[in-house]
Amino acid sequence: WCAPQPCASIVIDDPNLHAFTYGSVDYRQLLEVSRETGCHFSIATVPLDLYYTKQKVVELFRANTKNLSLLFHGNDHIKHELGRTNEQDALRMIAQAVGRVEAFEKRFLLHVSRVMAPPHGAFLDCVAKALDSFGFEAVCSSYGALACYNSEKEVVRSLGASHLETMHNLLILPRFGMNENVEFACFASAFFGRHLIASGHQEDFADRDNTMKLVEAINRYVGSR
Repeated sequence: WCAPQPCASIVIDDPNLHAFTYGSVDYRQLLEVSRETGCHFSIATVPLDLYYTKQKVVELFRANTKNLSLLFHGNDHIKHELGRTNEQDALRMIAQAVGRVEAFEKRFLLHVSRVMAPPHGAFLDCVAKALDSFGFEAVCSSYGALACYNSEKEVVRSLGASHLETMHNLLILPRFGMNENVEFACFASAFFGRHLIASGHQEDFADRDNTMKLVEAINRYVGSR
């Protein structure tokens, strides 16, 4: 038996496919960095924003799935929308998000990963249950955010103690912010055998040199591409 090869990804919250750029994020530059370093960029996009999509941007993603991918970022991106709901409303919300994404996938033939990155980190246990019922594979959030919104749940007592954790069959993919101690976060993730997932927003990628430094720090613990 051999342990799996460590892997990593950088998740960027909020960008849509209305254009090649979203604030300081330029998908063409991300593609260059990915090809140069082997690091994968995942765009956490809001299902509501998929109502309008530029064909050429989709083509860039579709032709480079090893470098760029999409995942869910809430539904409407209302503040704490996944952290202030009940089981019935959660089901309706996730159903709407999936419907919006499926319409996009059918139109543009571009897959969106069934992974949820909760807006502002807000995420309740009942949402995990709803996501599981719609076939989602994972939730990507920090342990701190999960514990904050589920403090009375038994699952949070062991968060961080295992290399693999779930909520209602939903895999938990812990991530760390780019404003944190990146070297320590990379070391801790690699030491415990977890994926290295860094996350940020468009303003965190205004400087290409800083992006390269982040990728280099990740690759020191993941190894070559």
